[in-house]
Amino acid sequence: MRGSRTGEFESFLARRAPLATPAAFRDGETFGEWRITAFLGMGGGGEVYCAERIDGSVRAALKLQVSREGASSLRFEREVAVLSANRYPFFPRFFGAGEDRGCRYYAMELLEPVELPRTDAAVAEFLIEVCGAVRALHRHGLVHRDIKPQNIMRRANGELVLIDLGLVKEISKGSGRAAASMTIVEGKPLGAGTPRYAAPEQFTGDEVTPATDIHALGMLANECFLGRPPRAWQRIVVESTSSVPGRRYADVDDFCRAVRRRHRGRRVRVALVALAAIVSVAMAVRAWYLGGGADTLAWRALCEPVVTNIVERQLVYEKPATNDFGKVVVAKRVLREVPKEVRGTLVRLRGGRHEFAEPLRLESGRHYWIVGPGSLDADIECDGKAFLHLDRCELTNRSRKPVGEAGVIYVFAKGVRINFANLAPDPRWRSAMEDYDCAYNQVKFGE
Repeated sequence: MRGSRTGEFESFLARRAPLATPAAFRDGETFGEWRITAFLGMGGGGEVYCAERIDGSVRAALKLQVSREGASSLRFEREVAVLSANRYPFFPRFFGAGEDRGCRYYAMELLEPVELPRTDAAVAEFLIEVCGAVRALHRHGLVHRDIKPQNIMRRANGELVLIDLGLVKEISKGSGRAAASMTIVEGKPLGAGTPRYAAPEQFTGDEVTPATDIHALGMLANECFLGRPPRAWQRIVVESTSSVPGRRYADVDDFCRAVRRRHRGRRVRVALVALAAIVSVAMAVRAWYLGGGADTLAWRALCEPVVTNIVERQLVYEKPATNDFGKVVVAKRVLREVPKEVRGTLVRLRGGRHEFAEPLRLESGRHYWIVGPGSLDADIECDGKAFLHLDRCELTNRSRKPVGEAGVIYVFAKGVRINFANLAPDPRWRSAMEDYDCAYNQVKFGE
């Protein structure tokens, strides 16, 4: 613009300034049981509003699908499917979905934006917490494909939450080159994801794998340091953002280990001081360990406390009718799904075999998630009633109490094998099972 006057330059910028997109709906409009209170912004699959239940009991983020260039119906549907099936605290709690006046919508918990940390320790803690959400996706065969600061938010209690699951994609089981996934941003076709954080394979049509999210994590680390990572972080950023997926960290756990060990050389002196403290308590721990504390320690090492939501079905009404034989039957049944916040325990088997000689007594009223791959061999009972959710694992329960009297309700996901080693088949055992008919699940006795 050399030689241009100031007015001409300002006019040039004004002609190219982005146009503000007005909200499609006004404050006070209602969708189902939700009333809009404010416009928050646009997402990949629609517009997001702050809303509250009509009775004023709950505030939420309400996402509405709108007919606008760049809004993807498939992305909206995928996000509803992933959120409604979520059982982990790393993702937004789902309050329900519906359609009103031809417009589809869903509600999730209202979250707060996150400011990126800038100091070494704070960045490491931040990335490790984000990796918890990414790890959960990868273990279920999914890739996020759009990890960036705007998609990381925080609850009021400080917990990080990964949002915008509309681009989540199942990891391909085949190999070879596929057509590049495309989306529209400001009227221009781009590869799936945000260009600043997306990996090269998202634009070339090459296979999308967990390495795609590793690339985004490396870019996120680089962004925390404003593009100038300190020496301890430079190798992490370079390796995780390699243009060749095979040269990046093998998985999220490998990336986390690199983050934790970024100052390993400087920690030798601290380790020596800690070693002296460890030796001073070793003898006391040894006596407790040999006296039966080994099983207690091993079980606690597997357990992680979580807060999440369970979607329950409630009966709204039933419509009776008389059939051709004069018998009154239910002609129509209307159910609704209601989320319920629960506090539970997540047990990751991490591909290992875990045997416990001492009985495992589950806490009454608590939910436990046993997540494989791996196997668990123990005597499991509860003095009250506990829920044991099983996902891709093998469980050998050596309890001698009948299944229906042991106080444990088993909830099956998929790929579960369970054996009640000390029991014979009892026709009442199915009363303690939920979702048993899922594919690739089996229950055995006395083997």
